[in-house]
Amino acid sequence: MSTRSKKYNLQSRINRTEAIYGALDEAAYEGNLGMVEVARFYMNADDSQIQEFESEMDNGNETEAWDIVQRFH
Repeated sequence: MSTRSKKYNLQSRINRTEAIYGALDEAAYEGNLGMVEVARFYMNADDSQIQEFESEMDNGNETEAWDIVQRFH
């Protein structure tokens, strides 16, 4: 695994937001995180937070990925 940090420009953040949202099944419950929260995360999180989120998604750990977004807010 590479330890090199990725850089996420605005267009990359927008594209990633759309891709991640499409990959996640959104549940409806109190405290639910959805598209708005994911978009805010991608627009405001630092590169290391995004990298951590995407790593969890790549490894199939959707629950941990959602936790990262939730902790961000």
